[in-house]
Amino acid sequence: MAPHAWSGLGALALVAACSGAELAASAPPPGAEGTTCRGTQALSATSFTGASLAAKEIALTFDDGPGSRTLELSAYLKAQGIRAAFFVNGHCFGQGNGCGNPGLSPAQVFTQLVADGHILANHTQSHRDLTNAGYFPSGASGDAAIVAALADTDAILAPYVEHSRFLFRPPYGAWSARDYSVLHASAMDKYIGPVRWDVGGAMTGSDATGFAADWDCWQNQSGFGVKTTAKCAGRYLNEIHAVGRAITLMHDSDNGNMANHDVNVGKGNTIDMVKRLVPQLKAEGYTFVRLDEVPSIAAALPPIPPPPPVDAGPADADGKPVPDSGAQSSSSSSSSGGSSGSVPRVEPPRTLDPCASADSAPQEYPYSAQVH
Repeated sequence: MAPHAWSGLGALALVAACSGAELAASAPPPGAEGTTCRGTQALSATSFTGASLAAKEIALTFDDGPGSRTLELSAYLKAQGIRAAFFVNGHCFGQGNGCGNPGLSPAQVFTQLVADGHILANHTQSHRDLTNAGYFPSGASGDAAIVAALADTDAILAPYVEHSRFLFRPPYGAWSARDYSVLHASAMDKYIGPVRWDVGGAMTGSDATGFAADWDCWQNQSGFGVKTTAKCAGRYLNEIHAVGRAITLMHDSDNGNMANHDVNVGKGNTIDMVKRLVPQLKAEGYTFVRLDEVPSIAAALPPIPPPPPVDAGPADADGKPVPDSGAQSSSSSSSSGGSSGSVPRVEPPRTLDPCASADSAPQEYPYSAQVH
């Protein structure tokens, strides 16, 4: 893995796909920023960061997974009342994926992440730099490969993305005018992004005052030395203190020593680092928001519909509830008709693209695992 470096046309953001009629009908007045799709998703004049967060607000994001301890991390965050964003690489579900995923299927991973309150996001299929002409040569074939980089992961991810809140982060943060142009003309234009970060992009300085990138804490590619969990956590704290509010970049793939739970000895790992950081941040008064709650990002996404009203049942002339004579018999019939130990089948959440044309059929993309 190479350092995450932001390059190219970071000022542009992907939006949900809109038909021409919808664009014309929802175009903002002169001087307004971007073009909307039914009043929600829109192009942005700047990249998405955590600049719109309030002081001491943190949005945790995890790239390059799932790894061997992703579901453990998910459960820990849920127990802490924290909802995070997981930017997934599709190849992490392939054979010999290199991410650490021990053979779990998309349904097993995504169903649990969503149930724990997290949001799923697209980090491409193979984690290749979208601006690299070696991977994506100029011309039609290279353009098609750029689209496939998102579409292959989208094919397994989209059924679990709630309320069509599609988020995208390019590998290494690398982004160009060509990437935007190609994807904007494709079905992958439904994504909001590129989403950047404020903390966790690079190693700098000493352990006492420097900043961190978790993958580099464990791999030492920039020459600052391999870090323990405690030292890497300290560097993240340094940067969070300096910025004051942040989208933080971390990774849930198996980059470090996943079995080393001693935070002060040897090579560390991100999962145990999160477990060290969260109590410290809470003690200092930091609060956590989910990525799609960052104000600038929330403004570009479709709204979450309100829950349906609760049916209070029949009422008398004064509005007071009265017993439903059919409730008991219905309940008895239900209980007697099935095994007491049966478990209801849970289907993954299914969503419709709110900006798709009414007469357009769903588009399927082949899934092909690609390894770095």
